[in-house]
Amino acid sequence: MTQLCTGVVLSGSGGSAQAQCTEPGSAMTAGAHSIIATYSNTGDPNFTGSTSPAFTQSVNKDSTTVAVMSNPNSPSSGGVAVTYSATVTAGQAPR
Repeated sequence: MTQLCTGVVLSGSGGSAQAQCTEPGSAMTAGAHSIIATYSNTGDPNFTGSTSPAFTQSVNKDSTTVAVMSNPNSPSSGGVAVTYSATVTAGQAPR
């Protein structure tokens, strides 16, 4: 499990509070991730700690494009060594 957004300060009044954090995109791999929020009552004698129900965040795989080239370019002569190069380029996953 990866812990994100620790030490977020709560703000609010009247018995409720809110907090928000942003997770950097590089912190999650492709697939399904279970997200929970936990409140620890450390230093707060008025409230007990609690944990939210799990929320599932899905992260899609990015697409790729592959291109191949030869040196010397086609056509080549018999008996001549040919070097092939492939380039893989990352795309964007659908949002």
